[in-house]
Amino acid sequence: MRSLTICCALLFALPAAAQDPTLVAHYKLDEALGATSLAESSGQGSPATPVNSVRLGQPGADAGTGTSADFNLSGDGHATFPDGANLTNLRNDLTVSAWINPESYGAEWPTRILSNDSSSWACGIMNGSMTVSGLRFTTLGIQDYDLAGVLPPLDEWTHLAFVMDASNDVTFYMNGVNVGMVSGSSPSNAPSPNWVIGGLRVNTTPHEYFDGKIDDLQVYAGSLTGEDIAFLFANPGATLSGSGAGNGYCFGDGGGTPCPCGNSSSVGGCANGTGVGATLTSSGQASLSTDTLVLSGAGLIPSQPGLYFQGNNAVNAGSGNNFGDGLRCAGGGVIRLQVRFASGTGDSATTISVSSAGMTAAGDVKRYQLWYRDPVSSPCGTQFNLSNGVEVTWGA
Repeated sequence: MRSLTICCALLFALPAAAQDPTLVAHYKLDEALGATSLAESSGQGSPATPVNSVRLGQPGADAGTGTSADFNLSGDGHATFPDGANLTNLRNDLTVSAWINPESYGAEWPTRILSNDSSSWACGIMNGSMTVSGLRFTTLGIQDYDLAGVLPPLDEWTHLAFVMDASNDVTFYMNGVNVGMVSGSSPSNAPSPNWVIGGLRVNTTPHEYFDGKIDDLQVYAGSLTGEDIAFLFANPGATLSGSGAGNGYCFGDGGGTPCPCGNSSSVGGCANGTGVGATLTSSGQASLSTDTLVLSGAGLIPSQPGLYFQGNNAVNAGSGNNFGDGLRCAGGGVIRLQVRFASGTGDSATTISVSSAGMTAAGDVKRYQLWYRDPVSSPCGTQFNLSNGVEVTWGA
């Protein structure tokens, strides 16, 4: 039976126009049993730490999503990660997506998929012991957005979506279908220092822990459309927009293979002559039918050329190997896609059909990278460098 992806598409309406959706947090929850850190794959946020009864390496929603994490209600299982620039301003106009497989609806209180620990917002399920049962999105201290009578089934995977738009209304989706909307009047409060996967209020009561499996949790700045959510449901493991049609990996931050001459960077690949690394992101849909994927580079050397290329493999298990001033992250069956010159501000983007140039097929997992020149101020003296990598799963 098809897995249920809970996509909490929450769009925060600040006093500004709605933004184009950008993936700002992605927890695949693919770690093996016994792992002590849960990777954040968008490159925008921080890893999460599993706490108490969390069983990793469990069967996932679909082959495309990998494995899942099982959060045990009786053992207060959850995972935490710190607030950061990627989430701290998400008060409305945002989207959260995940696959869930609940084992129960909890006991006395709702069960939460993702929440800020004691402020901002949270999304999850209202259980049958409450006045109503169904789906709930909460702006903590402001409003409970309750959609009564809509519950994901127990013991099977389902896809949900909660969308809070720039007008502070929340639309709920299940398995890619709009199942209702609840109106609101205000964005959420500012977040507390910690976010929680699989719970709410871990240091005070009531805790509101999730009971069951969660897989492929995604958070977007900006509102996904019904078409976007249907795409996520139909293509498990895929992502959308901004840094979001793919997942960043192989960064030059020292978390994997060290940069060649100590030239680490907190963003993108290894640092170039500008003092920071070049960042590769993707936007649009990695779909053969819509064919809107664009690869974009930032933090490049102004007016210098760069080669966008595709590979089949993540080099060195995704940590990369030293190459020039940077790390080679994509390899195996390499295809040159397009050479683009950076603008005066160090930006460039592809203008071709990536799927056609890369000869991709539905279900393919491809890795992308940008190899660029740094002829004057090369930190290691090789006069070239590379961005981080991006991994994309192609849909039909």
